[in-house]
Amino acid sequence: MIINNNSRMVSRFIWMLVFITLVLAWVPFFPGMPVVGLDPSWALGMNQAVAQSLVFGQNIVFTYGPYASIKTHLYHPVTDGLMLGGSLYFTLMLFLALYVNLKKRAITGGVIMLLLFAGCFYSSDGMMFFYTLLAGLSVREVAGERALGDRARQVHYLLVASLFTAFGLLPLVKGSYLIGCLAVSLLSFIFCALKRDFLLAGIVLVLPVLAMVIFWTIAGQPLSALPDYFQAMLPIITGYTEAMSQPGNIIEPVTYILAGIAVVLFAALEAKRTWCERSFAALLFALILFLAFKAGFVRHDAHATTAACVLLLCAGWIAATSLSKRIWCVAVLVFLAGAYIASHYGASPFQIYKRQAHDNYIKAVKGLAYRFSDPDFFNERYDEKINDLKEMAGFPQLAGTTDIYSFDQAELIASGNHWAPRPVLQSYSAYTPELLALNRNYLLGDDAPDNILFRIQPIDSRLPSLADGASWPVLLTRYAPVSFDNNTLLLNKKSAPFDSRLVEVGSAEVKLGQPIPVPEDALFATVDVSKTWKGRLANTFFKSSEVDIRLNKIDGSVKNYRFIPGMGKTPFLISQDIENTLDFGLLYTGMRLSESHKGVTSFSIMPKQHVSFWKPDVTVHFFSLKVPTDKSLITVYAFSEPEVRTLSDVANIKACEGGMDDIDGKQPENFSSIDSDLLGATGWLTVSSSKGQLADDIYITLTPENGQMLLLATKPMRRPDVGLHFSNPLLAQAGFRLAGRIDHLHGHYTLGLAYRYQGNLVTCSQYNIPVDLNSNG
Repeated sequence: MIINNNSRMVSRFIWMLVFITLVLAWVPFFPGMPVVGLDPSWALGMNQAVAQSLVFGQNIVFTYGPYASIKTHLYHPVTDGLMLGGSLYFTLMLFLALYVNLKKRAITGGVIMLLLFAGCFYSSDGMMFFYTLLAGLSVREVAGERALGDRARQVHYLLVASLFTAFGLLPLVKGSYLIGCLAVSLLSFIFCALKRDFLLAGIVLVLPVLAMVIFWTIAGQPLSALPDYFQAMLPIITGYTEAMSQPGNIIEPVTYILAGIAVVLFAALEAKRTWCERSFAALLFALILFLAFKAGFVRHDAHATTAACVLLLCAGWIAATSLSKRIWCVAVLVFLAGAYIASHYGASPFQIYKRQAHDNYIKAVKGLAYRFSDPDFFNERYDEKINDLKEMAGFPQLAGTTDIYSFDQAELIASGNHWAPRPVLQSYSAYTPELLALNRNYLLGDDAPDNILFRIQPIDSRLPSLADGASWPVLLTRYAPVSFDNNTLLLNKKSAPFDSRLVEVGSAEVKLGQPIPVPEDALFATVDVSKTWKGRLANTFFKSSEVDIRLNKIDGSVKNYRFIPGMGKTPFLISQDIENTLDFGLLYTGMRLSESHKGVTSFSIMPKQHVSFWKPDVTVHFFSLKVPTDKSLITVYAFSEPEVRTLSDVANIKACEGGMDDIDGKQPENFSSIDSDLLGATGWLTVSSSKGQLADDIYITLTPENGQMLLLATKPMRRPDVGLHFSNPLLAQAGFRLAGRIDHLHGHYTLGLAYRYQGNLVTCSQYNIPVDLNSNG
């Protein structure tokens, strides 16, 4: 009796520690703060959407829902209560799920879970996948119980029912969690039906829906919009693999698959279980392991920690539920597989464990202390971070509503302007025709923003014009540029917009890899390339091969980009290689981009590998658009104007430290002519690298035969590589870039490089490049 009492006390103490650890690890008592970047921008955007009472599924269509902060742990004064309350609720459900499943081995199971959760909290996605697995396994513990009394059965039913209420919350954190929650509910329903426990079967299906309605309403969302939320989520989920896949170390997914097979076999062969119970558990494990596999290895970067986390948790689960030494050997191997994958993303597993344990205990307790002793601490810290972002972005205060392309919502929100986001708020995520159409229709509607802050920001080496490419005709006809600063083009909505409809000017049926000529009057194109059954199968169970687009230019040069087939099904600009924000802005002026490296004569579509995954036929349609150009808008871009000097103004001629990296997109030694209104160049230059001396001004020079030198002033450009090379951070400011007007220059010139230092003009002797300017214009 004494031994049993002691064991019971030890068990309760251990599980109390487990609960405390879960609360400190999962409830963001010390939350993150807004910072600049792609992921931090959507995280702040989700919080701001709730604060502005935007409707998810209508005003906001994204991977995440109104409870996104439960996953991101990002602070916002308005959503802090939702974040804390939702996180605490989920933590309680996770604790109950663990206890229900491990109560028969309470001490061993508790110790193992305590060790895992103390420092192995690599991935919130992995934890939420594991929770859905636990909820399903808990059904196995109570379904069809006959030996228990009514009261005990009622308690068990209540516990299991409460676990399935979390299935109503998780999809409102991240829409793709719906797949796991729905699949586990359906499997649990079938299992309960086979056990003839129809009450529990009804609970696992109905209760998540009722809970979801409650959570949705608590978040301030209209109940009528709940179906829209999941309908809008469908193209995001189905299009993700094709658009967002990224290659990685193939050994990692192979290791994961082998470890996953071992886990499923453990569930299928578990002793003292009926065939039905073993099959049910094996299906649950296979389902969750597959979802974690897709989450971890489709976009094979740090996302792989999700797969690693699930393996670590499954290893702990195996060890906690079995006394067999053989099973423990399996658990160790599965754990090592997870640790191996995790070790490739950051520090060593020991260092990660140590850092995570610190965050789970020390940092969390510190945050809890702040919340009680200084309730305004996090509000003040949030305001400080927002002000830092505001100063860094430097956006002006604009009248009316404003949106930003392609991402960097954090900068816009921090600026204090009224954020009016398009539905798919970050352009890279509008990767299916349905999502692209949502954003285009938003610009055509009455609620279109009055101002747009526009940047070209492609990811994954994608063709830049694919990002919200279907919206470009609207942007070019219904908006006009008013300023260009810090690589940001400010567009204002026109009071009398032009027609943005495209006119088809041609089409073609070609084969993969075959060059497709671009008609002279074509500006936009659509490209239809589809998967074979092999490609669809690969896309479903892993990922299909990436597709490239090859741009062939007027001068014979070639540029390769990644092509997203779903994005290419809607119109995207094809006549020019729009590489940066300035290239896009010049479309409003009608000024010619350099035909030497911008104009596209033809293009081709070709998979990088696994050609059999794609049908050989490619259908292309070309479209024209009448863009209302205005050459006077060139003043918006503050281009460098030629400044006339004579050779007598030159104080010295010497070999310079530094040089030109490119002239109009070409290596200096390959540059001989340009037919364009603008001249571009980049490079770096120092007066003395050993003394850390920078020039006061840097110029590109153009000297005609009459000897009058023309100076085109460059603008500074950061070059961290230069500072690193010379071990002098000051020299990171040695870079320069030129965007200069040459539309009125014609004939033969000598191009060079010069700088001004302490009032003296110095030309660089190593650059005397003969060039022909606008000889055809």
